[in-house]
Formats: sequence, C-alpha cells, structure tokens
Amino acid sequence: DDTPMVRRAAAHKMRDLVSVCDKNDILTDLINVYQQLSQEDTQDTIRVACVYTTLVMAKMFNQDENRMYTLNVIKQAAEDRSWRVRLTVAKNFDQLCAAFGPEIMACDLLRSFVILLKDNEQE
Repeated sequence: DDTPMVRRAAAHKMRDLVSVCDKNDILTDLINVYQQLSQEDTQDTIRVACVYTTLVMAKMFNQDENRMYTLNVIKQAAEDRSWRVRLTVAKNFDQLCAAFGPEIMACDLLRSFVILLKDNEQE
C-alpha cells in the first residue's frame, strides 16, 4: 500500500506476524516485503520496526539465511541517517548478537558496533 500510515502500521505488526509464521512462509512470502520496508526512505519508524522484526527472524534463520536476508538490514540500520534507527540498533545490540550467534557477531557485527560507538548524536 502506498499510504504512509498503512505501511507504518503494517511494519509495526510484521514482528508479530513473523513470530507465528513458518520459516518457509517467511522466505517465500514475506522476506521481499521486509527487505523493501527496511529501505523505506521517508519514514524512519518503518526502519525501526524492521530492526525489531530482524530480532525475531534472526532467531529462526540459520547462519547462511541470516547472511543472505537479515544481516545487511542491521548493518545498514547501524549507519542509518536517522538517529532513531541507529539508537534502536544500539539499544538492542546485545539481543541482536545473541540472535545472530557468535560467528556472525564476531565477523560481521563488531564493525557496526564500533560505528555506533563513534556516533556523534547527542540523544
């Protein structure tokens, strides 16, 4: 839907939907929508919702699936132009690391954490 309020509401409920869906349904029906919403240009609240959705999906996916579908969403969110998105990643970084596992955390997420530590936003 092109209506911003509808997209925002749908993005906020995606985490709940994903938590009750089968992994195959997510991979076939929802993953493209999730990735498109994670790159939403006009509404940072949608990108924030995608961070929370990633927490749920990362626990369901294996390492290869996470590298393919969810890892880039978090890496981009850690460098997002919106401080709200970056703050959401920072506040949930421990949960993200636990969801992705030690290998992805060590190889891929530490750089994002360093970027967050250097963030200049005062909030």
